[in-house]
Amino acid sequence: MDRVAALAALLSADPLRSAALAAVASLGLPDCWIGAGFVRDALWDHLHGREPAAPVGDVDVVWFCRTAGKGVDRDSEEKLRALLPGLRWSVKNQARMHRHNGDAPYRSVADAMMHWPETATAVAARYEGRGVEINAPLGLDDLFELRLHGWFSGREARCFRPAGFVEAMVAALSVGEHGGGINVHHAGKEKARAEARASPPWQMRRV
Repeated sequence: MDRVAALAALLSADPLRSAALAAVASLGLPDCWIGAGFVRDALWDHLHGREPAAPVGDVDVVWFCRTAGKGVDRDSEEKLRALLPGLRWSVKNQARMHRHNGDAPYRSVADAMMHWPETATAVAARYEGRGVEINAPLGLDDLFELRLHGWFSGREARCFRPAGFVEAMVAALSVGEHGGGINVHHAGKEKARAEARASPPWQMRRV
């Protein structure tokens, strides 16, 4: 089984994450996924032999529509809280997020994720039809190899330094330059994006 199929199967087998993916699918929003820690934490727990755990922090729902009003995000969060009130839902239309991030307009959720600050988190999933699909515009290598590989300014790098949550989540690892957590690799933003665009724009697999 390749990595895309393995990740899709892992999420499908997790009852809470499967329910969350079904809840998001019920919204009917275009190009709509759950990304970031929702996916990363599930795999890293699995790779460390831990039982599936509930998502920690926000469950980041990302979707894309240039013509939708801002109220759709808020209304969608309310619907999701009614369906699964135990999760901290955050819904963001990525068609507007380029303004917040100082980027050129995004073309899709996959394009938006190519601007996220580190590769292991730039992965999303959705329930489509009868299976789970994976959206990984920067690939899955760093996610499966337990690497935080990003493009940070010095200030952002200090803020991202493992300070409890990540250390607790991956306590079995040793951290390279920071002396106790995960190896954090710094890369030029444009170089990393160019490498990503040289490969297929995203990987999807239904299981």
